[in-house]
Amino acid sequence: MNRRVNALYALFALSGFCGLIYESIWSHYLKLFVGHAAYAQTLVLAVFMGGMGLGAWLAAKFGARVRNLLWAYALVELIVGVFALAFHTVFVAALDWAYASLLPATCGADGACWSQWALAALLILPQSVLLGTTFPLMTGGVLRLAPSMPGRKLALLYFLNSAGAVAGVLVSGFVLIPQAGLPGALLAAGIGNIVVAVCVNFIGKPTASSAGSAVPAARPAPDAAAPAPFVRTLLAISLLTGLSSFIYEVAWIRMLSMVFGSATHSFEIMLASFIGGLALGGLWIRSRIDRWANSLRVLAIVQIAMGVLALLTLPLYSLTFDAMAWLMAGLSRNDAGYVLFSVSQVAIALAVMLPATFCAGMTLPLITVHLYRGGTGERAIGWVYAANTVGAIAGVLLAVHVLMPMLGLAGAMVIGAAIDIALGCALLRRRFGGSAALGRATQALAIGAVAFAVAAPVLVQFDPLRMSAGVFRGGLARFDASNSVLYARDGKTSSIHVVRGLNGSTSLSTNGKPDGAIQMKPGQEATGDEVTMTLLGALPLAYKPDAAEVAVIGFGTGMSSATLLGSPRLKQLDTIEIEWAIVEAAQHFRPITDRAFTDPRHHIVIEDAKSHFTRGRRLYDVIVSEPSNPWVSGVSSLFTEEFYARIKRHLKDDGLLVQWVQVYEITPELLASIFGALAKTFPVYAIYAGSPGDLIIVAPAQGQLPARSPALWSMPGVRAMLERVGMGSENRLSAQFVTNHRALAPLVASYSMPNNSDFFPAVDLHGPKARFQQASATAWTLLHTAEVPLLRALDGSARIELEGEIPLRRDITLRQLPYAQARQITALVEHGQSPPADRNLVSDLPMAVLMRNRLFACQGQNLADVPWDNVVRFAAETLPYLGVAPATKFWNAVRASPCANALGERELRWVDLLGLVAADQWGAAGAAALASLRDPGLVSGYQRAVLTKIAATAHLVAGRKAEAAKLIETELPRLPAGEREQLSMRLLLAHARR
Repeated sequence: MNRRVNALYALFALSGFCGLIYESIWSHYLKLFVGHAAYAQTLVLAVFMGGMGLGAWLAAKFGARVRNLLWAYALVELIVGVFALAFHTVFVAALDWAYASLLPATCGADGACWSQWALAALLILPQSVLLGTTFPLMTGGVLRLAPSMPGRKLALLYFLNSAGAVAGVLVSGFVLIPQAGLPGALLAAGIGNIVVAVCVNFIGKPTASSAGSAVPAARPAPDAAAPAPFVRTLLAISLLTGLSSFIYEVAWIRMLSMVFGSATHSFEIMLASFIGGLALGGLWIRSRIDRWANSLRVLAIVQIAMGVLALLTLPLYSLTFDAMAWLMAGLSRNDAGYVLFSVSQVAIALAVMLPATFCAGMTLPLITVHLYRGGTGERAIGWVYAANTVGAIAGVLLAVHVLMPMLGLAGAMVIGAAIDIALGCALLRRRFGGSAALGRATQALAIGAVAFAVAAPVLVQFDPLRMSAGVFRGGLARFDASNSVLYARDGKTSSIHVVRGLNGSTSLSTNGKPDGAIQMKPGQEATGDEVTMTLLGALPLAYKPDAAEVAVIGFGTGMSSATLLGSPRLKQLDTIEIEWAIVEAAQHFRPITDRAFTDPRHHIVIEDAKSHFTRGRRLYDVIVSEPSNPWVSGVSSLFTEEFYARIKRHLKDDGLLVQWVQVYEITPELLASIFGALAKTFPVYAIYAGSPGDLIIVAPAQGQLPARSPALWSMPGVRAMLERVGMGSENRLSAQFVTNHRALAPLVASYSMPNNSDFFPAVDLHGPKARFQQASATAWTLLHTAEVPLLRALDGSARIELEGEIPLRRDITLRQLPYAQARQITALVEHGQSPPADRNLVSDLPMAVLMRNRLFACQGQNLADVPWDNVVRFAAETLPYLGVAPATKFWNAVRASPCANALGERELRWVDLLGLVAADQWGAAGAAALASLRDPGLVSGYQRAVLTKIAATAHLVAGRKAEAAKLIETELPRLPAGEREQLSMRLLLAHARR
């Protein structure tokens, strides 16, 4: 008998493992359909938990009539496993039908859509109901096999199922989904359920001693038999303790998101820590529960202790920021460091959650065993489980939609703790009558707990300078006192802060991560974010000045919407924002963004973007997507193949998609997976740079991207916004251009990372690690800085030249700076024209003087004085930023300079070669570069790299891909490691091999 029971214990742990995989994966699937808005998230949880509760109630109601509970359990596991194997196929078919037929016919663009929710519920409700029956059926089956010590067995089953759930969360998030995607994780869980079903089917075969028995008679109860009203009281306690526990869970996850970051892996770690605490509580109680003669007294004390311990997490919370700052300072940003970082997150989460969840893990076994031994028998298992599940649903709804928006995170925790303390005190009083029966220690605990709950809101205040500092990124535990918090609010989906620095730069942060900053002090240099946000509004109008209907995904600071509203031709702008608190917080960026709040053409929609577009029938001229960083949980779904395919359905045939992609805290491989996903639906695109860490994609729905229209500059409102950030002319706007699909597509294809997908979410899974390791793909924004102006040779774009007087440094963007510097330094070298101090943009004046002496003043003729590598580097830092005419004129002047007479043959060949490149004469330049590469006296690795790039580019311009590939492959081993690994070399090789 013991062998059979022990085998069932192991199988039930596996069942818990599979069950949490389902909860995680189904939530991910349904959020793809109903969105990530607060009500959508709670809908998914309510359907899942509600189904579980209904299943538990059904098991309680009908379980006594089932002759073999283990066979019933095996059947349920088998059906759940079969459902899992078919779920992905059914889900995709249901979504296609819903998008094509159901939603357009039954839903409006705004507000609730019951048909959408009903279909979502239908997809997981049957399996959820079945899963809800598993705990009562297995527990009842085990107790029929071995009726002795029911408390121990019930607590052990609770522990094992919860422990399996912890493993399910971690293995699915860190192993199964990364390796096999969402469908593969479901497949693994389904197979697990089927294995459990087969094994339990054999174990559950009646033996000679058990054959013919149905429900065993209830054992004599150590506690007095509970009357019906008290049964209802205990079920109410089960419901309320489930409510308080899930208030804690929601609040803790939000709190720790500002310590760990709002990444999927962080959520998985927090969820695993929460469930792990419950499991350990069940484990600890299993060897004691049958020895306690007065289990209700223990339950009351546990409830009070849980409330007190939950309140103690409030002062502990501030210390978690210091702990994370210490870790970030000490950990190496490599693979091993990330493992330690993840383990440290578990330790911090357990420090916060474990004490209270340990108590919570005792409550269900205590309530269940009391009712079981009090005469209700097996029904108690299903009743308690169902009541607790209903309470969990209520807790999530209450926390997300009422407590956090109204009272904040600390207030929500206090309410949850007050519920637990009140439950414990009420239970003590009801069970034992007068206070004398309680005992002095218990009485003191109750009084102290009540006093603590009353004082906690006054004694503990969360520090917004900590919560908004983003310790998980830069390791800063708290902004210093020179920063002022202008806004702090816990919304339904995130905690929002607005912080102003001493210099006037004001930033909006979501769960501790800055999402945009604006310089609010007049006369100061604009922030990099302002450049990006303004371009997001201006670029679509540059390509499509007649855009009348536009949608923006994400309100942020409101700057992009305000820029778009500067167009007099715009008729309606819909800005879709998931969190109302962001819109409220953005008021602090007025008057710069006034139009976003006052223009009657602007319609702000509080909704998940994908859900809004799915249900709407409107077609837009432009859709602008400005999401947060891709590593943020849920955000990567705005960079997937499926998102791009669906968003195209909401663009007119001549419409444009404009999207902000952050290239910091992301690897080149992950960035390539995003561009690969984009190109599947939008194969034609242009890319612009905003701030140094941002790319902006402009992609037409059909055909080729039109030329930018001069009509943009006749829109005073838009022009004023552009001038504010140093882009008040066509040439300055052109300086922000990076490249287009013609140049970038081969580079994207050269990476092995699969396209980012809803069902294989590479960016969501690998992004947090890239953030921790401070990975960067900013080299993509710097391809125009290659020693050879190869981008324009590959993408067919025109050369860019800034016009007019050399500006002040604060009047131009970082992207424009090298263009202005190239003009200034070539003038200085050729003519010795030194600019005024307030307009000097050249950072290396000594090098400019050396170039002047070497090339035009005929001083320092000895090559040792000025190595020729420096001349080549000077050319590399100026050629990409000069127009054909000034670049050619400069190198012709070098060739005609009296100093050229003193140059050697090798140096003269270089001057001629650079003149050919300056004039875009690639055929002659390629031949000259090849000749120099064959020079046996060429010893400089840097010069060899430049010559290789010139020759390879010439081959590609002429269509000789095989020759280009052969040349690069031959020269690469001869180059220094730093030159071999440059992105420009990879780009050339990718074009050659395509």
